[in-house]
Amino acid sequence: SETKYSWNYEQGQLVGNYRNETFFNEFGEEIKTIFYNWDFDLNNWGVQDVIFTRHTEFLSDSEGNVIAYEISTWDETAHQWLPIEKHYYFWSSRGITGLPEVLTYNRFVEVYPNPATDYICVKTASDLKNGTISLFNNNGQKIKTLQTVGDVTNINVNDLPAGNYMLRFATDKDVFVKKIIIR
Repeated sequence: SETKYSWNYEQGQLVGNYRNETFFNEFGEEIKTIFYNWDFDLNNWGVQDVIFTRHTEFLSDSEGNVIAYEISTWDETAHQWLPIEKHYYFWSSRGITGLPEVLTYNRFVEVYPNPATDYICVKTASDLKNGTISLFNNNGQKIKTLQTVGDVTNINVNDLPAGNYMLRFATDKDVFVKKIIIR
């Protein structure tokens, strides 16, 4: 907590101009800071702004390339960091194949089985029926694209070589990306 005071000649005393309070979770991690200004009319502190701390986690592939990072904010009810956005990078042998894409974290898409051998099932919430599924190989090349059919779409993968793939599901509002392993 930090407070700045100045001398008020009318009142003949020190009064606060602004102050801030920083809050921490039970793990000692900063989660938010509240900024206050002195309200001379009410003779009290008034909230000016609340800044929520963002937690960033980077994910790398086996060669050390950053393939994604996730930004989270602290949920005081659940007592955990909850993702609010993800950024993904697609790599090829020539380097990154495109600019990072900001993706909405989406809990309403399930992809299974993973690892897969014959097919991948993409199950979506009922309001996400109309979307496009794209499958990318480890070089960032798009190898399959199809439109979703209802709540569940099956993708035949038995014709693909074993390896790591990225599955991208996109609607006009949301994008979801998941790493898929094909054996």
